[in-house]
Amino acid sequence: MARWSHGLWVRGIALMMGMMVCALGTFAQDGPTTQWTPNARELQWQRQWAVEAIASSSYSETGSWSTEQVLGPPNTAGYGDLPTAWAPRVKDGEVEWLEVTYAWPVTPDCIQIIETCGAGSVCRVQMQPLDTADWVTVFETPAQADERTGPMARVVDAKDFGRPTRRVRVEIDTAIPGWNEIDAVSLLGTYLVGAYGSGLSTGAYRLWADNALASATFNGAERDQAYAPWQATGMPNSPPGDYSSAWAPPVADGGMEWLQVELLWVIAPTEMNIHENCGPGFVRRIEAQDVRDAQWVTIWEGADTTAPPAGVLNVPLQTQVHANAYRIHVDTSVPGWNEIDAVEIVGNPVNQ
Repeated sequence: MARWSHGLWVRGIALMMGMMVCALGTFAQDGPTTQWTPNARELQWQRQWAVEAIASSSYSETGSWSTEQVLGPPNTAGYGDLPTAWAPRVKDGEVEWLEVTYAWPVTPDCIQIIETCGAGSVCRVQMQPLDTADWVTVFETPAQADERTGPMARVVDAKDFGRPTRRVRVEIDTAIPGWNEIDAVSLLGTYLVGAYGSGLSTGAYRLWADNALASATFNGAERDQAYAPWQATGMPNSPPGDYSSAWAPPVADGGMEWLQVELLWVIAPTEMNIHENCGPGFVRRIEAQDVRDAQWVTIWEGADTTAPPAGVLNVPLQTQVHANAYRIHVDTSVPGWNEIDAVEIVGNPVNQ
């Protein structure tokens, strides 16, 4: 999975905010350089570029032609087989997919897919609603080779989708002759402000953890391993009980451990909801790392009254920190296995 590193999240905030608000218009349909033409309708919306990407395969795991190349705005100069775009592992093969994630949820208007080699291979585009793991098709067509000499910006109308989202999946048919490469994917839409739940303050966003690590874990720390920290990212997907789709510490009835969750964006947090699917009542303290001085600050400490068999610890926060990294300290002496399925953080965007 390609994603911005923690350092890039912090250093890139001002740049990304500028790109989302200012990089409006239409990508040039042809020509050797990347450029946008102002479009009056699009000035009413905000554009985002991908901050995270995974794919069914890549020509390289990192660097040239990897999923890293699809992050951010277009940067491929010209048209052809160039290493600054993502390419699947093989050419002239079967259908492959590229999945991209954006920093902020939006109600979508359209998607722009920048094809810089073997254009015309896009055969289906899907979006994932914020409140489900399902994929919804918004565009489908037989792939058809496009004879051109400059980048192609395929515009997919997504207005009828009508639901908040921050994930897009693009399928390409690599049977289109030659290498089929994508330089960037933008999502255009209106930001969700106070759109979820009741009692949200103006400007508040509800975000699920994008990344996680821990002091220790029952199993390995790799992305798809059972009980790994990564299992606590995204929306809840574990029923009550001991399930490998949640994070678990290395031992039951032990000492103190911590789970660190991270967002792709810095916010001023106002609330946290910790989904405890097994052995609840174990959270003792929550810290946040303030991006302004890199110091860890205690933002909550108290009694976790979440009752068995499972539940959600709701923690209202009154703090001045600006953070995208949060550390949850858990007391594993609470009987049985103590597991966290998901962490939702509510807060307001912060300009750095």
